[in-house]
This record gives sequence, structure tokens and C-alpha cells, in this order.
Amino acid sequence: SLIYERLRWEWAADPSWKYETLGGRPIDVILAADLSYYKDNIPPLITMMRALCGPTTEIFLTHTVRPTDGDSMQQFYKAFEVQKIN
Repeated sequence: SLIYERLRWEWAADPSWKYETLGGRPIDVILAADLSYYKDNIPPLITMMRALCGPTTEIFLTHTVRPTDGDSMQQFYKAFEVQKIN
């Protein structure tokens, strides 16, 4: 069965926040689109993803390269094992 929920990843700024909707079951997949366009948002996004991930969670993040990106994707490369799919 499929269970999904829209998340506000800025909730990660609250250290008491815990995601418990799945009753303790690990999350299999995180789908994220168009979230990495502003580099200041990347640290809380990474924090949220780490809070949600289990040892087998896969994250699919779509990213459009923009001139303002700077090092935003580099932060993901440091935080996760990344496989680029073209």
C-alpha cells in the first residue's frame, strides 16, 4: 500500500520535531522536486531528509541547474551518497 504525506521541511528547524505518521515504520522513498533553488534552504532540507531516512530509504530529488545555484548541490553530495541520473 502507498502512504504519502506532504511535508514542510522547514519543520526541521524545531529540534523537538519527530515524524511519526507511519507508526514507526521506515520510509522507503522520498520524492522531492524543485526544492534546491535557494542555497540557504538546503541545510534545513538536508536535516529533514536525515530525520526521515532509514538505512534503506531512497531519495529522488529533481534539480534544475540555475546560474544562482552556487554550491547548493555540493551540500547534498557531502550529506548523502548521490547518484546522478540524467
